[in-house]
Amino acid sequence: MKNLKRLLNNISSKLIWVFFLFVFMIGSIQAQTLDLTDNYGQTIKGWGFFSYTRRTTWWDEKWNVIYSPSGSDAVFSDLNASIVRFDVVPQCYDGDASDTLNHTIIDELKDSIIMAKSKGISDYFLAVWSPPAEMKSPASTYGNVWVENSTGDIVNWFSGIESDPNYTNEKTELMADREDDYIQYIINSLIYLRDNGAGLPKAFSLQNEPGWNPYYDGTYYDYIQYQSMVKKFKIAFNNNGLDDVDVVFGDCNEASWLLWTSHLGLGYNFSLLDSDVDLRNSIDVIASHTYDNWNDNLEDRLNQ
Repeated sequence: MKNLKRLLNNISSKLIWVFFLFVFMIGSIQAQTLDLTDNYGQTIKGWGFFSYTRRTTWWDEKWNVIYSPSGSDAVFSDLNASIVRFDVVPQCYDGDASDTLNHTIIDELKDSIIMAKSKGISDYFLAVWSPPAEMKSPASTYGNVWVENSTGDIVNWFSGIESDPNYTNEKTELMADREDDYIQYIINSLIYLRDNGAGLPKAFSLQNEPGWNPYYDGTYYDYIQYQSMVKKFKIAFNNNGLDDVDVVFGDCNEASWLLWTSHLGLGYNFSLLDSDVDLRNSIDVIASHTYDNWNDNLEDRLNQ
């Protein structure tokens, strides 16, 4: 834990005081026993976190902290996590390469996974924030862009653009005629990671927060395209020796987004899984972020 303590030394004295006050208060409460044996849904087998893998593409200073010798010990060893989530950044793609991979960038991902495993991480899973820009319309890795109406060119935001009729705010989407290219690029990525020491991920999510359009890497999927892509990925994994990789459905901002027809469309009692056998058989994991427990009525949804 020495490395973790070194990181805590960077926290202000006020925050440390609040932290220890909280620990003291909790420690002063009489111990109680919680028995979950009579009513539980599933066994918790481990825990994990998301680790950025964007040294070349994003946030050099964070990379230098997390992946320094002491930082990597603190994050990947001292916390005793069992699984880590990594990002297949769009810059891993190179359309001119025979295997469609930019080896400089994907080697960053590979090396990060190998390093995490050397610190005791047993599994990892992969998610995508955006397909390569050339596969999207408009052609940006961002989830939301401003476009000049007369030219169709993407422009940077400027003060007053919201009220300027010459510009339109548009969400970016994966083009239908590039879906198979995107799937093949991911297949190539997984095979490369497997064959170069990183192994295969435990699971794969084709899109982080598919109903969200941020001003950073993101992509919007309607429920029709998203469900179709889940099916296509499952078939592609099975046909390319990647059937050990679980396909994730969801990975969305809120649990309720799994259910609404306007988002991913499973139905409030997951009724679609009763009628769409192909979709049901394509899904290995249903997952959601828990940012909005109150509005999601998350407890009731999980009980379903």
